[in-house]
Amino acid sequence: SYRLPPAWSVIVAAVLVSAAWHRDSHVLPALGRAVPALRAPDAPHANKPYATFEEFYPFYLTEHRTYECRMLHVVGTLLACLVMASAPSLIVAAASAGAVAYVVCGALMHLPNGFVEAAVTVAVFVVLTGVWHRSSRPALLVLLLGYGFAWVGHLFEGNKPASFIYPAYSLFGDYKMLYEVLTGAQPTSDVLLNATTTAAAAAA
Repeated sequence: SYRLPPAWSVIVAAVLVSAAWHRDSHVLPALGRAVPALRAPDAPHANKPYATFEEFYPFYLTEHRTYECRMLHVVGTLLACLVMASAPSLIVAAASAGAVAYVVCGALMHLPNGFVEAAVTVAVFVVLTGVWHRSSRPALLVLLLGYGFAWVGHLFEGNKPASFIYPAYSLFGDYKMLYEVLTGAQPTSDVLLNATTTAAAAAA
């Protein structure tokens, strides 16, 4: 059913998004002082060489080069968006979970993988959806569609999903790539683009 989220949930989401916006300047230093285990590391784990999403995104694209992989990501992300569009409470829960994920990923750069980060993000999304939407099933459907199609895409790509190491940045990458593919800013396949460019150069 189409449910408007309660007003207080929007306030909670706004606070979390604001915290994510000020992650590096205020939130992580404060967390480090309050909880030493969450202090941002001076040197991240060797498995996580990208400190920011801007640094990570070019790597993300190299992990999603084939037409099949990119289009399965686009289809899965679009379907997840359609489910969330059916209920604003899902959008608010997703925004909250994304904000929490961004903060947590900065605090857990010292870990070799993204399992803890992913568990926290999924838990926040599922729990907030259950509280605000009165059912957690829509959140599970969003996760199944978004990650189900994407992970099948990696079978065509022949690699492991980057979400195993960078859950938050990979999630943001899915939506940025969706936007760029739909607007034409990003080709549907680097492989096809490279082949076309090579053929054109040979013809010239």
